[in-house]
Amino acid sequence: MCNKRLACALVAVLVVIVPSGLCLSGPGLKKPKGLAIPDSELNGTLSPESIVLIDDWLKYYAEMIREAKDEPDRKTGKEELILKGRDGLVRTFRSYESGGYRYTVAERAVLILVPLLKLSNPQKRLNAAMALSQMPQIPIQDALEEMITNDNAAVRYLGWKGYRRIRMGVLAQTSKPRKKMFDALKQRAGAEQAPPVIRAILSFMVFPPFRPAAVTAERYQEAGKKVREILVASLPRLCRRVIAGNAEMSEICRRGVDAIVSSNVFVATDKKQFAASLQMVSDLAFCAGVAYDGSKTIAEKAEEEIKVQEKIIENATTTTERINAEAKIAKAKAKIVEVSPAIVVNELLLRDCEEALNTFKGLESEGRRMPIKNALIDPKITPPRGAAVLRAVVEEWIEVLAKDGVKMPQYDKPAESKTRPASAPSN
Repeated sequence: MCNKRLACALVAVLVVIVPSGLCLSGPGLKKPKGLAIPDSELNGTLSPESIVLIDDWLKYYAEMIREAKDEPDRKTGKEELILKGRDGLVRTFRSYESGGYRYTVAERAVLILVPLLKLSNPQKRLNAAMALSQMPQIPIQDALEEMITNDNAAVRYLGWKGYRRIRMGVLAQTSKPRKKMFDALKQRAGAEQAPPVIRAILSFMVFPPFRPAAVTAERYQEAGKKVREILVASLPRLCRRVIAGNAEMSEICRRGVDAIVSSNVFVATDKKQFAASLQMVSDLAFCAGVAYDGSKTIAEKAEEEIKVQEKIIENATTTTERINAEAKIAKAKAKIVEVSPAIVVNELLLRDCEEALNTFKGLESEGRRMPIKNALIDPKITPPRGAAVLRAVVEEWIEVLAKDGVKMPQYDKPAESKTRPASAPSN
């Protein structure tokens, strides 16, 4: 589950509601004349005069964002101006559907808006980034490169959202922009720490099953393999965060399963690479299983404690006994609430992993193997349920897949945890 604090921060900064009918203009800004591009240019090359007009509008809205400040008689004046500037930039881009027009607007926007990405005000920076991310044309690649290395996680997130929109267009270009894209992916996939941004990177790695007509089969295959290499290299650090009990990372790694399945299409005929696909999913399943076991065990112990204390309350002979028991029940319930998100997301990740393994092995409908699902829901299993789930992962999947080249995952939980099964080797 996404970190609520960061998610709320994104919403608070990126979504500003403007009261209906409110008309704003930037202080000291002169609105350019109407954006009228001759029809004759929309199907060809824009004239220098049209480019100057586009620049005027982009600069007008960029300055509205840059110079926005609160007015004495209106507390939200700054936010309203920032939003109007952002929407104006996007509206300028979308004024005409002509590919040539939009390409030119994006090209000019990069020159005008990139400086805004360095502003100290986070609202101004983010809204400039949002405008750029909604101009899916090849020229914004340089701006996206700035965004994905920005020190603001929300800007980096928008950078990857924007990059995903143009990635197929980049694949249709010469080798230089393609190399730049994959170099950036390799560097950031290995360094990014913010969970929402990691999710955006994993989403970037999920390639569509059908090749765009503008990209040759050879180039698409090459791109898929490069993404695959980067995924293989970056997944272990994500697994380590999952096994350490990071529930948010477990949620994000559900997208990682999608990326593994997507990347397998490009290497399915290679036995070694197919084994690597099975290994990656097995690694995630193992780490999710250990994390699930740890959280579920805590919850089960807390539930047992509640039963014990409820019995004490039933037989209590003094007020003190009752008060102490009630306090222990409250503490146990709080512990259950604390670990419940981790239990839920790791269960979902485990189910995703099992689904992927069945898909890889070509097991359909009645032929599917569901030991993990059964261990998660079988009412006949008594606590500790986490141990049963881990056995399903290790004994009924990983050991069975040994003939396909899968090895016992090389991950260990932090030393303070005692939930790791003895059969799992450490790093």
